[in-house]
Amino acid sequence: MMPHAIRQQAAGYVLVEAMIGVLIVGAMTGLLFETVGGRARMVHQIEQRRTAIMVARSQLAAAMTATNPAGEGDWGALHWTVSVEPRDAGARGSALVLDDVTVSVVDSAAPSRSLVVLKSLKPQ
Repeated sequence: MMPHAIRQQAAGYVLVEAMIGVLIVGAMTGLLFETVGGRARMVHQIEQRRTAIMVARSQLAAAMTATNPAGEGDWGALHWTVSVEPRDAGARGSALVLDDVTVSVVDSAAPSRSLVVLKSLKPQ
């Protein structure tokens, strides 16, 4: 049988090992939650950008057939803007006069965060 002092020392080592094990499990759980949370944010951003691209393409297609295509609006959490500006004066010597059409889609919650900008030329 072991002396009393040796049993206490062994019990102390077991306690330290258990605490280290709990610490390691806690750190791994924290890393797992961080990874899952980061992945969820990334999936949301990808879906938002895909929706923004579809909105921008739709608005650009509408602008190409409209007589006065400039405007803006909202689509869910997205805000889109269509702007039309005459092409520079240097190109006016040609028979075909064009306008620059720009469609911009931003996140309504963070308007400084541009998601998509599409540009095209439209005959006047």
